Amino acid sequence: MNNILRQITNTFGLYVRYIDDIFIIINWPIRHFLKQIDCWNEFDSNIKLLANINLKANFLDLYMENQDGTLFSSIYHKPSYEPYYLPFNSTYPLHMKNNISFTMLLRGISYCSTFEAYSYEHDQLRMALLLNKYPSKIY
Repeated sequence: MNNILRQITNTFGLYVRYIDDIFIIINWPIRHFLKQIDCWNEFDSNIKLLANINLKANFLDLYMENQDGTLFSSIYHKPSYEPYYLPFNSTYPLHMKNNISFTMLLRGISYCSTFEAYSYEHDQLRMALLLNKYPSKIY
């Protein structure tokens, strides 16, 4: 992996890794990039890199899209996402329950590049917290 990182950073690309997920942004011709992925896959038989060459990408829980040269981002929810959080009527301390809404709102502010995207995520969070019996003053 250090060899891949060196190649990407030497050509002013972006390489981000979290555990077993890798995200690369690079300005190479598509044929060259695909050939390089084949070479990287030969480093270790246990590692198989796949190319997703597109104007849209999901990385962990972030959705990114190139909209006519402008980066749009929002929160990505996997298809298996369920809007269940710690129920408000649980025996956990109140500060832990309050922190759920605070953290989720902070994530929305950090990830969403437009107010509309943030507003949508805020509405989704509000509905999820209602389902989990949270009082409206928390969110």
